[in-house]
Amino acid sequence: MTLFSNIPDKSSFKNPVVTIGNFDGVHAGHRKILEALRAKAEHVKGDPLVVTFEAHPKKILNPDNAPKIITTTDEKIRILTSMGFANIILLNFTKAMANMNASDFYNHLLVGRLGVKEIVIGYDHAFGKNREGNMDFLLELARETGIGVTRVDEEIIDGKPVSSTWLRHAIMAGNFIEANRLLTWNYSLSGMVVQGAGRGRILGFPTANIRPDDPDKIIPADGVYAVTVRFENGGTRHGMLNIGNNPTFENMDRSIEVNIFDFSDDIYGKPVTVEFHRKLRDEVRFRSAEELIEQIKKDRDDARAVLKNI
Repeated sequence: MTLFSNIPDKSSFKNPVVTIGNFDGVHAGHRKILEALRAKAEHVKGDPLVVTFEAHPKKILNPDNAPKIITTTDEKIRILTSMGFANIILLNFTKAMANMNASDFYNHLLVGRLGVKEIVIGYDHAFGKNREGNMDFLLELARETGIGVTRVDEEIIDGKPVSSTWLRHAIMAGNFIEANRLLTWNYSLSGMVVQGAGRGRILGFPTANIRPDDPDKIIPADGVYAVTVRFENGGTRHGMLNIGNNPTFENMDRSIEVNIFDFSDDIYGKPVTVEFHRKLRDEVRFRSAEELIEQIKKDRDDARAVLKNI
């Protein structure tokens, strides 16, 4: 895989076919666009190129209102690479880029520098200042330059078009039956294992406290989840994860802590990734530590039942 930080010269590729988008989540709707890109590139015997952005554009344009991200940059690149895309152009979205008008972006960068032969875009995509580069605008420019344009219709699930907004709501609600279906992969959260209060060990269920790698990443709703844990050496284990403030012990800080089944290694200071499969219950306040322990035992059984065939 070759990762470019700027628009490369046209001599780098054969009959380049390009798609442009933020692709946060690389979800089912994005995959429909990416498969169309692959098919078009094969048809013209060209190289498929994915142009995407390092930060969500809204983080630059409206930082106070920017959405939480579904995938970090590293996750997005890893997914695109796993799909077989060998050339990815990762641009640093800036205010200067946001103020570039659509015709300049098209003529100077896509045609003039990159030398595109075909453009594949989603049904609602627009680029350039004030999103002036919509489908009609692009078709007019394409007629003038002889570039082919393919518009990909929305991917419909349950009668609705798949979108990153819909997906964010599902993740934030902890609805991973829905979220993972929209993603076509299991939502994950990566971070470093840090020292916690040690209360889980006292209760008989030691936990690894996770500090997320990216503060902009979506943290699901408070509650208990059935998860898979991946370690840096490639190993995996099942577990149950709690997100919340531990109200039984009047803890004020929100934490993410996972009890890893059949595991006793020391992983403090090491990175882990948790994949979310199912929300088991909301976080609640118990009257005593003993009542909490009984509930945790039930949570463990419920998590094992969910994860049995995973």
